[in-house]
Amino acid sequence: MRLATAAVLHEMNLTPADRLPSPVPPRAVYTDEQVARALLEARGVAGTFLRLGRDARPQLAWRSERLGTAIVAAIDDYFSGAFE
Repeated sequence: MRLATAAVLHEMNLTPADRLPSPVPPRAVYTDEQVARALLEARGVAGTFLRLGRDARPQLAWRSERLGTAIVAAIDDYFSGAFE
């Protein structure tokens, strides 16, 4: 593969230094934004389960309410103050 790449570069009169730079990895700012978005989505899911805790049939209602409450508690425990 290296020989084929070298041959193509030679035909194009390019040196390895002339190649395009490799993509820059995402910054921490972008991942912070992704975490914040995921947390908002998780809170939305928790809200859905809490609502289902009121509306679903009894066999599912208590489970939904407990899950919604657990999601909110986990978010609060693990991410409280993380974005300050």
